[in-house]
This record gives sequence, structure tokens and C-alpha cells, in this order.
Amino acid sequence: MTDSGDLKLFTVDQAATLCKVSAKTVYRAIWQGRLRASRLGVGAAYRITLEDIQDWIEGSTVQPAPPPKPARRLTAEPVQRRSKQSPGGSAEGRLFLPGEMDGSA
Repeated sequence: MTDSGDLKLFTVDQAATLCKVSAKTVYRAIWQGRLRASRLGVGAAYRITLEDIQDWIEGSTVQPAPPPKPARRLTAEPVQRRSKQSPGGSAEGRLFLPGEMDGSA
């Protein structure tokens, strides 16, 4: 067993303050097994070592998201669109429905 003369134990509230999170977050981490804590006695409050707090922080670190892809540049040239021609001439400004959809079939 190591010398416990320099062993510092933190309460849940102290650990929460140290990590700048709520006490509820610390309790959840303990209950989910992500943060190691000790109970000294029956019904006693949790006590957490600094090493266990540091391990929890390191284990909770997430990788940053990759940078977004650059937006595509629009060209200055207009895009030519194909227009559908109706049987009677230009389709400009009118909706063209194929024979099976216009109700005449």
C-alpha cells in the first residue's frame, strides 16, 4: 500500500467544481461506471481521487469534427436547361402533363 499522507479525496461537489460541471453530472458518471469513486462506510458520501478525476476527463475526451468541405463555386456562365415542348408549340409558362396524367387518356 502506498503512503496516504498526500492522498487528497474530493467530494462530489468538489469534483464538480473542479471540472466545471454539475454535481448531477458527476453522480451520473459514477453510477454509469465512467468515474471511479469510493464510499467510506455504509451510506457514506462518495470520495474521488484526483487521479480518477483526471482519468475520467481523459476518457471523456472526444475528437474534433473534421472541417467542413469547401462550398462549390458557382460558375459565371448560365446553365442551359432543356425545356419540354408541348404537342401544340412552346411549353414556356405552361405545365406539360404526359397523356396518362392529364385525364384525357
